[in-house]
Amino acid sequence: HALATVLIDAMAHRATGAHARLEEREALLAALGLGADSSDAALLAAGLARWGEALLPRLEGSFAFVAWDARTRTLWAARDALGTRPLW
Repeated sequence: HALATVLIDAMAHRATGAHARLEEREALLAALGLGADSSDAALLAAGLARWGEALLPRLEGSFAFVAWDARTRTLWAARDALGTRPLW
């Protein structure tokens, strides 16, 4: 089981915490221009920055994440449909 990962992007004023095991990683990484060594938290942060709420239907796998965008004062919290990973 992977540990939760926290990613803080001070330049973009965003923070993302994720406990995820995403499927279709390669397609998402390619679409976002990220390297294969990117964490799921980085993938989620980049996806939210690019697609916003439209990221959610693209996600497959087990995941729970929280992301804060200080510029827009937007808090995202989501988990997979089966609730495999706890959101807390």
